[in-house]
Amino acid sequence: MITLTPTDPLHCRNWNDQFSCSSCSAFYATSNWAQVLQASYGHRPSYFLLSKDHEPPGLVPIMEIRSRLTGRSAVSLPSSTCCPSTLYGDHRARDVVESLIEYGRTARWKYLDLRCVGRLSEEWPVYKHYYGHVLDITKGPDAVYAGFKRTVRQNIRKASKAGITVDTCHSLDSIDRYYRLHCITRKRHGLPPQPYKFFKNVHKYVVSQGLGFVMTAKHDGKVVAGGLFFHSGTSVIYDHSASDTRYQRLRPTDLLNWKAIEHCCNEGYTSLCFGRTDPRQEQLRRFKLGWGASEETILYYRYNFRQSRFIAEGRSARPYLRCLGLLPIWMLRGLSSVAYRYVG
Repeated sequence: MITLTPTDPLHCRNWNDQFSCSSCSAFYATSNWAQVLQASYGHRPSYFLLSKDHEPPGLVPIMEIRSRLTGRSAVSLPSSTCCPSTLYGDHRARDVVESLIEYGRTARWKYLDLRCVGRLSEEWPVYKHYYGHVLDITKGPDAVYAGFKRTVRQNIRKASKAGITVDTCHSLDSIDRYYRLHCITRKRHGLPPQPYKFFKNVHKYVVSQGLGFVMTAKHDGKVVAGGLFFHSGTSVIYDHSASDTRYQRLRPTDLLNWKAIEHCCNEGYTSLCFGRTDPRQEQLRRFKLGWGASEETILYYRYNFRQSRFIAEGRSARPYLRCLGLLPIWMLRGLSSVAYRYVG
C-alpha cells in the first residue's frame, strides 16, 4: 500500500532542491509556481509525498479548489500544461491514483483532475487530450536552426529585414507590455484573459527569482508579440504567447521564437517545451512541428467521486466560448478572476 503524506511546499525549506527532475514540465512542481497559484486564486496546495516500502520517494502536486457553489475539487495542476510524470517516482501510476482516490473520498472532493504525458491506464477514459511539442537544443543554436523547416527560416529572415527587434526582459514593465497583448489574444480566441494579478505574481515569485523571463518583439518601438518562459533545471517551458495580428505579416513571433531558442542554447538549457496544442488547432500544431520539435500526447483524466468512475469529456464548450470574443476586453477581464479561480 502506498502512503500519501499531504505537504505544503510553501512551508518546506529547499523544496525545489528536494524534488527536481529532468522533465520539461518540472517547473510546475516548484514552490514558486505553488506561490503563484495560491496568491492569485487562493488555491490550497496539497502536494502528496509518496512512500512504499524501500522504494524512492515520489511526489504528486495537487491544488485544492474550494467554492461554496461548486464544492471542493483537486487539480494537478491548475493553469499548467501538465505535471511531470517522473515525480510519481518508481511507484506504479495506477497504485498512486487509486490511493489519491481513497484520500479524495475522505477529503470530500467532487473531482480529481490529473494532467500527464502518456496514459495512466488503458481502462480509464481520457477526459481531454492535447499535443505537446519539445525541442532538443543540446546541439547548439546553429544545429537547431538547421533543423527548422525552410519556411520558418524564411520567416525569421523576413522579420529581421522588416526591422523587428527582440528583447529579453525581467522587469514588471515587460509583464505589463505583455499583458496588453495577452488580453488581445485571448479575446481573439474567445477566452477570458488570465487576471493581471496572476501575471503580477508570476513576476514576483518566478521572474524576479531567476526562474523565468519575458521576450518582446517590437516594430518601430511598439511591442507586437511577446512570450513568457519558465525554467527549472535544464528545461524551459514556453508558457504563454501573444501577438497583435495587425503585424502578423512581418512574422514577429517567428523571430521571437528563434531568439528565445538561441538564448536558451547559450544559457546551457537542453530542452524547450512549446506548451500544449488542442487537436483542433491543426495549423498551430504544424507551426510547432516546423521548429523541429518532437511530438508527444498530453492526456487529462477526471475522476467523478459522485459517480465513482473516470469520465470522458462531455459536449465541447467551444461554440459558447466564441460568444466571449464579442465582449469588450474590460468585461472579459472582469470574468477572468471568477473563471480561473473556480474552473482551474
